[in-house]
Amino acid sequence: MTLYENIETFQPDVVVLDPITDLIEVGTKKEVRGMIVRIIDYMKSNLITVLFTALVSTNPDSQGVQMSSMVDNWIKLDTTKKEKENQPYITVVKTRGMNHARQSFMLNFTSEGLKIGEGI
Repeated sequence: MTLYENIETFQPDVVVLDPITDLIEVGTKKEVRGMIVRIIDYMKSNLITVLFTALVSTNPDSQGVQMSSMVDNWIKLDTTKKEKENQPYITVVKTRGMNHARQSFMLNFTSEGLKIGEGI
């Protein structure tokens, strides 16, 4: 209820929920999925962009909430080892209704900001 009350008070254009994977601790997967569906419906009805973050395990036994079918865009941030250092990269997994690059691109944090580099 606090989420909806704050949205009514502040009337934002964008809401970020970080991370939704923590919600698994307060309910079953079915309950959490239902709650997220209601949040998505509320945001879309009120023309609010919502950004969900999720801490996702590569373990197939992970207890995450499967959200792929409910989102318009899915962007994955990850790291790989490069010369003994973690190198971050970005992949657009899904963009509803649009073509998108199917490869991953290196992320470089510079003094001028975030730069998207060569593909990996």
